[in-house]
Order: sequence, then C-alpha cells, then structure tokens
Amino acid sequence: MIKVNLLPKELRKKKKVPFFDKYLLYVLAAIILVGIVLWVQTTRQQIEISRLDDEIAMVEAEIQKYNQLIKKVEEARALRDKIRRRMTAIQELDIQRPLAVKLLENFSQLIPEFVWVEEFREIERIATITGKSYNLKGVANLIVGLIQSEYFDQIRLNFVRDEAGKSTVPIYHFEMSANIVFLSAGEYAGEFIMPIEKPEETEGPKGKRARLGLVARGRDALELDKDRARESMQGLGR
Repeated sequence: MIKVNLLPKELRKKKKVPFFDKYLLYVLAAIILVGIVLWVQTTRQQIEISRLDDEIAMVEAEIQKYNQLIKKVEEARALRDKIRRRMTAIQELDIQRPLAVKLLENFSQLIPEFVWVEEFREIERIATITGKSYNLKGVANLIVGLIQSEYFDQIRLNFVRDEAGKSTVPIYHFEMSANIVFLSAGEYAGEFIMPIEKPEETEGPKGKRARLGLVARGRDALELDKDRARESMQGLGR
C-alpha cells in the first residue's frame, strides 16, 4: 500500500542526518587503538632498554674492576721476572767471581819481563789483550804462557808493530786474542785457593810447536828476514 504524505511542507517530518558518520568513527577508533598499542610497545621497549643499560653499566664496572686487577697481576709478574733476572745475574756473578779472580791471577803470572799490558778486554768469553814490549821474545813468551795455561785456548796473534821510530830502544805494540776456558767452575765456586809455586817443567812438544809457529808469525808480521827474526826470538820460553 502506498502512503502519501498530504501534509504541507512545513508540517512534514525532516529526516535526521547523524552528526558523525559511522565510518569516520570506525577510522578514529582504529587510529586510537593503534596509538595505544604503539604506546604500550614503546613503553615496554623503553623499560627493556633501561634494563639493558643498567646491565651494561654493571658489566662495564666489573670489566673496569677486573682490568685493574689484571694490571696489578701484570705488574706483579713483571716485578717477579725482574727479581728472577737479578737473582740469576747475582748467581752467575757469584759463580764466576772466583773464576775471574783465578783467571786474572793466572794471567798476571804469565806476563813476562819487559812486557806491559795496556788492556785486557773480555766479551762473550773471548779475551783481547793489547800491550807493548821491548822485544819480540817477551811477546812470544806471553803467547807460550797463554798456550800452556788451562784458562786460555786458541791463542791468536792479531798483529805486532814496531813503533820504535827514531828511538834507539825497540818498542813493539801487539794485540792478541784467546778463548777463555772455565773447566773448573765447580772446583773454585765459592772459595779462593792460594796459588802454589810449581817447579819449572821441561818444555814439551806443544810448547816447541807453539814457539816455532810464533817465530814464523812474528817474522811475517814484522817483515823480518830469517836471521834477524832468529836473533829477536832467541831465548823464547826460557
């Protein structure tokens, strides 16, 4: 059935239009809901970040504490190693002290007449001896004494030079080197033994060979002829 409104326009009911569209309300509600979710998540993340920052600060404090302890341990180890090196050096000096005394004592007894030593230098158990002599016989006797000594080995005559110049007195400047041998370290460690005079022994084959080799070496070093060298070396080892 068709209904017809015959009332005049003034009296007719007007259709109400809603103040907000329902779709707009849905959109606004969704936006608010998303904002709330984001705020909750952000708050949680901030709380987690704050907790992690606190843990990191605690770990860094522990690391700093352990770094100080590690530094102290390293300093203690360095001090320990330093003390050990000093103790080792002191022990070596204590062992080598009587040997050095015996070595110099023996060497002083080997210096013949008319020979004076200007320098006795020892580096890594290799002794270098420089000095002067009024004749070649003194240089030769010193070499023979070093050869016969138990403290020296592999004697080497580096050079012999005639430095007399215009002087009537001959002066020979020499340098020789030898290996230092410490065969009796245990025997002399910690004690000093007084030297005992030994009777003069007859020259053996070793001394004779050394003397003949020394004559040839000195003759070559000074560029002397055979007769003059024999005169200079007369009395070697006596």
